[in-house]
Amino acid sequence: MEINLWSWNVNGLRAAINKGFIETILREQPDWLGLQETKLQEHQIPSELGVLSN
Repeated sequence: MEINLWSWNVNGLRAAINKGFIETILREQPDWLGLQETKLQEHQIPSELGVLSN
């Protein structure tokens, strides 16, 4: 059984989204995704991340 684990230090999630973060995640579909240094508070999480909730 193969599991695809990603740990990504995004160093600012909004900037990462502008550089194709969402498209990369959707294309590669990791089984688990851990994000560090998002530099966001919960109320600032972009709506685009709703596509990653499954």
